[in-house]
Amino acid sequence: QLLEGIRRLGTSVVELRRMHPPSDRLRDEVRDGTKRKVAQELGLRGFGRGDVIALPPLANHVTLWQDQGDGMSGRGSALPGGEFLLGRFDVVAVGAVADYDAAWKFDKHGQKSPFWVLHAAALNIGENEQATDFQDYSLESGPLDLPAYVEDMGRVFDNLLIAAKSKRAHDVVWFPFGMGAFLRNLHKLDPRYSQATEAGTHLLDLRKALTRRFVDALVKASSNFTVHLCIAPSGKGDELDDNAEAFLEAFHRGLEKRLLHPKSFQILLNADALTISQDLADKGRCVCLVNGANRKLVGNHWFSGGARMAIDENLHRRSWRMAATAYVLNGGTEVVMRRPDDLANAVRQLGGTVHAVAGDADNHDSKSKII
Repeated sequence: QLLEGIRRLGTSVVELRRMHPPSDRLRDEVRDGTKRKVAQELGLRGFGRGDVIALPPLANHVTLWQDQGDGMSGRGSALPGGEFLLGRFDVVAVGAVADYDAAWKFDKHGQKSPFWVLHAAALNIGENEQATDFQDYSLESGPLDLPAYVEDMGRVFDNLLIAAKSKRAHDVVWFPFGMGAFLRNLHKLDPRYSQATEAGTHLLDLRKALTRRFVDALVKASSNFTVHLCIAPSGKGDELDDNAEAFLEAFHRGLEKRLLHPKSFQILLNADALTISQDLADKGRCVCLVNGANRKLVGNHWFSGGARMAIDENLHRRSWRMAATAYVLNGGTEVVMRRPDDLANAVRQLGGTVHAVAGDADNHDSKSKII
């Protein structure tokens, strides 16, 4: 019903054939091929061994937006340093080209146009019982501070859209950012979010609060780019369905209230975000693909056998340029203790640029809307 309502209001809805995840063997073959290519192009003795001799393509266009976190709703520090290479609200843009298609087959087509990948970290309040950000977004009595969490997630949304606008993007490819693994075990830290509690309505309400805040971010950005939302409802009543419902409801509401123009976004069902980004770039469009990054390593451990379904790792496994830039920004493959300026210095050494982003002081009144 929501999809039909969105169609009637003039927004494009495209349903693509559902792709099955690659086999473990195919994923490992692609990963290993990308590792060999990264080592070759960077002049390493082997992946993870030796000094970087050559820089990856587009390295001098890497851009970092730094947000010090002033006025944030959560506790703790938003700055990089210690284990963290990336700040809580920072965004780093790198150029990329897709080497493999949605079926993880090598794409042999001719010259491809690059696009931007915007790396930013979602707040981790529920990946496991040691979720990195839960304590900073919980009340003194223990439960999640929902308004603080949603508003600071919105701050990440705002910064991603600031970055896209700065890159003069025609298209922004988005997915349910931060609404997968980082919420999956929230019930272990806050029992209110158990699926068994009131039929899971609290968790669905949280997802809806995030998507309403995303619509607020789009309205505030007031840009001419088109958002291509990639969702994949399963029909099984799981988090894929809940995320789809939350986004569709928020967009439908935005259309009805005339906050959003019908042509300002497109709904893509079962789409592969990397393939969509490459197809748009090859049409001469400036494209920004949003990625849910890891604060300790850009691309996380894409080169290992873990995180077999994570978008961050699987994007890097299918683009050697993206993976090579991550290698250089990370200074290799290991999580090490960082200084607050390590990432900014790495970007400057590549010839890239660093910008300061100030948080929105009025917080867009999102807290009162959520309450």
